[in-house]
Amino acid sequence: MVVVGAAGALYFLRKGDSNCNVARCGDVTSVIFDENRSLLVCARVGGRLTAYARTGDACWSTDRLGVDQIKLKSCTQGVIVAQVDDYDGAFRQVKISATDGANLT
Repeated sequence: MVVVGAAGALYFLRKGDSNCNVARCGDVTSVIFDENRSLLVCARVGGRLTAYARTGDACWSTDRLGVDQIKLKSCTQGVIVAQVDDYDGAFRQVKISATDGANLT
């Protein structure tokens, strides 16, 4: 798979198949791979997260982390570190499980 981010949308393209492109999510604000590059985590407007496997299939999704915006910073040892905005313009750090999207803070 080739992953393309354009105009706030995330597309998954199968190598060698120019007719197959799949838009997996819109309103993308940030993306990050885990340390093994086997999982792609996508942050979306409204504090939503979705993780995708190398096949392009969704692994997990969270509807809301109770925030307006997420800035993904790192993903190591199964923990995603992000900065989140609680609608007041001030960002705070949170930790999220890369395995299932659970809030660890």
